[in-house]
Amino acid sequence: MNQLSTKDVMLLEDTLKVCENMTKFISSAANMCTDPQLKSLCSTMVNEHRSSSQTLAKYITQGRLQ
Repeated sequence: MNQLSTKDVMLLEDTLKVCENMTKFISSAANMCTDPQLKSLCSTMVNEHRSSSQTLAKYITQGRLQ
């Protein structure tokens, strides 16, 4: 991977925060859902956002170590 600039790392950090906030929001929505299909969809979205957050965190860590 190419070396990340400080600006790149900052952008990734901002994106990670947005992703984490979306995860919290969708998780809250899932808890309020009474429709099983909608609740399942929200749970799937939460898992996908968590995975994205982990990937972003990995890139941020790698960028800081360079």
